[in-house]
Amino acid sequence: MERKNYSRVDFEKGNTGGISRKWFRVLGIIAIVLIVASLIMAIFIQNIITTAREDGSDKGEAQGYSDGYEEGRTVGYETGSEEGYGEGDAEGYEEGLEEGYEEGKGEGYSQGFASGHEESLPIGYEAGEKEGYPSGDKAGYESGMEEGYTDGYASGFEDGTGTDYLVRNPTYNEVLDMLDESEATSAEQINNDFEAEGIRAGYVWASIAEGGGYILAAFETIDRGLIFIRASSDEEVELEIGKRYSELLGYSVPDFDDTITKVTIVW
Repeated sequence: MERKNYSRVDFEKGNTGGISRKWFRVLGIIAIVLIVASLIMAIFIQNIITTAREDGSDKGEAQGYSDGYEEGRTVGYETGSEEGYGEGDAEGYEEGLEEGYEEGKGEGYSQGFASGHEESLPIGYEAGEKEGYPSGDKAGYESGMEEGYTDGYASGFEDGTGTDYLVRNPTYNEVLDMLDESEATSAEQINNDFEAEGIRAGYVWASIAEGGGYILAAFETIDRGLIFIRASSDEEVELEIGKRYSELLGYSVPDFDDTITKVTIVW
C-alpha cells in the first residue's frame, strides 16, 4: 500500500478552504445582521426625526400662531383704530355740525328777533302813529294841542308857582342821571318829574312835512346848551329843520315825508 504524503501546503490549502467557507457564512450573517440593524436603526432614527419634526412643527406652528396673532392683533387694532377714528370723527362732525347749526339757528333767531323787535319798535310806533293820526282830526289836534298846551301850561305854571325862581337849568350830567332813574315814557311825565325836583324842562313839538309831528322834552343845560330828549327811549336828538326825523335818529327812512318843518318849545 502506497502511502501518500501530503505536503504542508496541501494541508493548509485544504484546511484553509474549509475555514474560509465557514467564515464567509459567519461574515455573511454578521453583514446581514449589521445591515438589518442599520436598517432598523435608520428606521428608528427616521421615526425619531419625524416625531421630533412633527413635535417641532406643532410647537412652531403654535408659537408662530401666537406670535402672528399678537402681531396681527396689534397691527389690526392700530389700523382699525385709525380708520374707526376717522369714520367716527367724520360722522361726529356731521352730526355735531347739524345739531350745532339747528341750535345756533334757534338761538340766533331768538336774539335776532329780540334785537330786530327792539330796534323796529320805535320806528313802527312812529310809523303807526303817523298812519293812525289822519284817522282823527289832524288839523284840530295839532292846533288844539299846541295852543291848549301852551295856554294851559303857562297858566298852570303861573298859578302854581307865581315865579320862575323855583326852577333852575340843570347840567348835562344831571339830565342824564335823572333820565336813568326816571320811569317816564312821555314828554309830559319827564316835565313833571324834573320840575318836581326843581329842574326846568321844556315841552317840544317837532312838526313834519307830511303833517303831524313828534313830541320831545327839552332842557337848557348850563354846560352844553339846549338839548332835546326823545321820551320813549331817552335818546338825545339833535333837531334840525329841513332834516328827516328818522335820519336824525339813525333809523330807516319811512315811506312818508318826516322832514322837520318847525320846532316849537314851551317852557
